[in-house]
Amino acid sequence: MKIYEILQKIQFGNPVAEYDTDLQNYFLRTNIFHQVVSGSAEVIAGDKGTGKTAIYQHLRFSYKQIPELYGMELIAGFNLSGEPLFRRLGDETKLTEGQYITVWKMYFLSLAGNWLLKNFRGQKSTKSSRVESLLSKIGLLTVDDSAGTVFSRLMSWLRLNITPKAVGMDVSFNEFGIPVFTPKIELGKAENQDEANAETISHHDAFEVLNSALAERNVVLWIALDRLDEAFVGRPDIEALALRALTRAFMDMDYSHIRLKLFVRNDLFRKITRDGFVNLTHVHARRKEIIWNDEDLLAVLAHRLKNNPEIFRTVGINVNKVSDKQIFHIMFPSKVYQQGAGTWNWMLNAIRDGNGVKPPRNLIDLCVMAQEGQLRIETHKSREYAINQPLIEADALKNAAVQLSRQRIEDTLLAEYGEDVKTAIKAFQNSKAEHNEESLADLFGVEVAAARLIATVLTGIGFLEKARDCYKVPALYRPGLNITQGKAFPNGINGHSRP
Repeated sequence: MKIYEILQKIQFGNPVAEYDTDLQNYFLRTNIFHQVVSGSAEVIAGDKGTGKTAIYQHLRFSYKQIPELYGMELIAGFNLSGEPLFRRLGDETKLTEGQYITVWKMYFLSLAGNWLLKNFRGQKSTKSSRVESLLSKIGLLTVDDSAGTVFSRLMSWLRLNITPKAVGMDVSFNEFGIPVFTPKIELGKAENQDEANAETISHHDAFEVLNSALAERNVVLWIALDRLDEAFVGRPDIEALALRALTRAFMDMDYSHIRLKLFVRNDLFRKITRDGFVNLTHVHARRKEIIWNDEDLLAVLAHRLKNNPEIFRTVGINVNKVSDKQIFHIMFPSKVYQQGAGTWNWMLNAIRDGNGVKPPRNLIDLCVMAQEGQLRIETHKSREYAINQPLIEADALKNAAVQLSRQRIEDTLLAEYGEDVKTAIKAFQNSKAEHNEESLADLFGVEVAAARLIATVLTGIGFLEKARDCYKVPALYRPGLNITQGKAFPNGINGHSRP
């Protein structure tokens, strides 16, 4: 059988979970997934591409088949595609942290309350009627229970009530309760009353009403939030404030039948907490970080390849009787460079950033790019399959590493950081991989002290890694900028002639 025919049929899956229609077959239930299911992980943190969204997507489609989650319902507090839902919050007047806490709590109350009313329509009880009355009173009863509809209603409420209606009138809500501006409200209408006559409902009382109504139905609601890193792009003044408020709201919401599940990037979590955070230990106690070791990554790759059993049967191999390493060696050569490390170690190095993070997304992208490259090669010189002959050759892997490098520079580094960072990264074009502080100062055209600060930023985002008294650009980012191996300074010299 032609290798071209075999490669055409192999599916690695989409590296981006949102677009992987076959994720349910590819998903590998790791320890952190089981921690999410058990309830011990409620803040799921990880670097870009490490699988936060994949965990949510798999949970979304499979939770009803997981015995431990009987009686649990999962609702998305965000939109899965399109413009991030919470970006609208960044378009509004900047609030105080306490006011953002109230906004988040009003959102969760409305989202969960409207879900209850829509899913148990026709089964009214005294408790659910209290929920309906509460949402109506504060103007957050909606026609449907989707996140988009609920958040739009909240934004309408916010715009109406933070706009001063008289000289000297301040924003009329804080972190201690939900203000009610009219004693009676019709669906879809809201009119401000004099602030002095406004009623305030405490968050705790409101959530106790909702929690009691959910308990009556034996339902535990999990509200999941993802895409938070995209929510306030271009509004750094609001981002940290609003997300710190979200974290505080999360800490306050300790109810038996309402739980939040936050999927947060590590860099965003550091940004939220870097200026100090009271009771941060309580957040850490419920936070689990996604970390992939080399064995996990091999298992992910092998698991995806095993999802193509008919292909392996065609070449006379039973995937259930071979190890993950054997499956790997069916696909790839033993070495990429004759004098270098084995292919698996070479691949791990090719996908690793300066912080040592090796995201599964990078690995799958590399494999898909190598497969596509090998298919192009096979159209010109199609080989017959033979035992011990890898399906993907070294040249295809080398070219894939260049392609991956260019893509990550564009979609991770240049797309996500400011102009100063972009300028610093582009300065490495056509340079060497290893630098000391003086060679960095020459590269950036600044003094050593300034170069040191720039290097600290670049190290933080994983573009550089500190190695003793020098800095190295990891292999992941070298090909895309035509960075060659070697030192940009003479051996043994670490001069600091600049101040």
